[in-house]
Amino acid sequence: MKKLLTFVLNKTANLAPSWNGKLAFSLLCKVQRIEISHKGNEFLDAATETKLNHDKYEATVYRYGNGSKNLIFLHGWLSNSERWRETIQAIDLEVYSCYLVDAPGHGRSKGNNLNLEIYRIFLTDLLKSLGTAHAVIGHSLGSLVTAYTYLEDPRLPIDRYVITGAPAGMNSIYVFFKRIMHLNDKVIANMDSYINRNITLVNANEINISNFLKEVKQPVLVIHDHDDKVCPITYIETAVAYNEDVITFFTSGLGHNLLDKKVIDRTIGFLDHA
Repeated sequence: MKKLLTFVLNKTANLAPSWNGKLAFSLLCKVQRIEISHKGNEFLDAATETKLNHDKYEATVYRYGNGSKNLIFLHGWLSNSERWRETIQAIDLEVYSCYLVDAPGHGRSKGNNLNLEIYRIFLTDLLKSLGTAHAVIGHSLGSLVTAYTYLEDPRLPIDRYVITGAPAGMNSIYVFFKRIMHLNDKVIANMDSYINRNITLVNANEINISNFLKEVKQPVLVIHDHDDKVCPITYIETAVAYNEDVITFFTSGLGHNLLDKKVIDRTIGFLDHA
């Protein structure tokens, strides 16, 4: 099926660019759900669980704690809120209220596709219901959603940001998609045109971590691993140079997932700093 879709996309790129771009985008957004583990389900069952809905999309939100400071956690592609289990267990839940979002097609949320814009909508809808957030903590795609949300509206009441395992930007996603699907440049151009006309509120080429760090005024902690094979650190090292106030924590040997006590401790230290 993959070879057939690649053949169709490459052959129709010049013949029907609008249709071609829409089809490519639909494939880009297709989600292969990752199951939640037994420990993960026990962890999520302990939360107060609610649903957010927008058009045909659903997001599941888990709340832990009753503190006055709201924290919002956004997981990455092919992940779910289970990834935050050890982080939540280490946080003082009398100080913080933690809201973990399962994006559409992930975790306990219905659906089988996800795009940057719908993830942004759920983040802003949750933020609107809370009033303010002490911090948004993102991993991988969740970090790019965080950056995009700020670029679309820098006035949102978010006090600080934690960006972990971030991709460079939408262009890096295009490069990855082109490579795994063996697509030609015209297909990617068609898809980019479709996204800019119909999906994102900011030009897709401008949605990247560099632009976020150039513009953000709030405190930011950037965590990345030197051995990240999914989102290589080189771009992030360049991006953080644009803002001398950004705090960085670069690790080695943890890979893309960054699931380690020292990452949790560094995150909580940043959150607790007044």
